[in-house]
Amino acid sequence: MIGGEFATARRGIDPASLRYAHGIVQRAGYQAASLATGIAVVDLKAYLLPPPPRQSYTPLARPVPVEPPKRVAPPVTFKPPLAGGRTFAELLTEIAEREGFSVEDLLSQCKTQPLARVRQAAYWEIRQRCPHLSYPDIGRRFGGRDHTTILHGVRAHEKRMAEGKA
Repeated sequence: MIGGEFATARRGIDPASLRYAHGIVQRAGYQAASLATGIAVVDLKAYLLPPPPRQSYTPLARPVPVEPPKRVAPPVTFKPPLAGGRTFAELLTEIAEREGFSVEDLLSQCKTQPLARVRQAAYWEIRQRCPHLSYPDIGRRFGGRDHTTILHGVRAHEKRMAEGKA
């Protein structure tokens, strides 16, 4: 619907030109109508666009009560036993005692070369004795280390063994 004729006459826009522009807008767009009639695009949009919808002032709906989620027991997963039916802690204790370190030393963040090499040998031995454990699993058991740290340690120990230094 075209704006009221009184309002258009007050702004100096001929109502006939506005009706003409309305037809052009429907076929070619606002830019073409502006060029054909000499009326600015802003004015054309002000008079030709429908007014925005009125806001309804209805009260908001009441919130729907939501039940808290029911606690479900986690699924039971099968964990294969470690080598020889022993636990990871038992294997780690055996390796630490054999190498002359404590389990706490192997799990610590200490990066001295002798301890780091023993730790890498432990990564390799755990990997050989427990092939079902992935690198992330071994890393989690070694104090939350990244799987790439374990992978690097295994490869470094294998390289030392190939060179006869392990």
